Amino acid sequence: MNYTDEELNKINVPQKNRFSFASSEEYTDINFSQVMKTRKEIFKTRWENKCWLEWNYPEQKAYNLLFK
Repeated sequence: MNYTDEELNKINVPQKNRFSFASSEEYTDINFSQVMKTRKEIFKTRWENKCWLEWNYPEQKAYNLLFK
């Protein structure tokens, strides 16, 4: 599922409230939207460079949902 930046920010707010450590200085500068974009690109790159022996259905399904 592809979320907009606004939707990701709505998800991030309750997460910060739920976990007390998330309000510490180390976590306040994290751009949640950018983290998700980076993780998607890493997943895409790794998936596209796998050999057929590494194939598995759950990752194929995730790839199709995210990029097709």
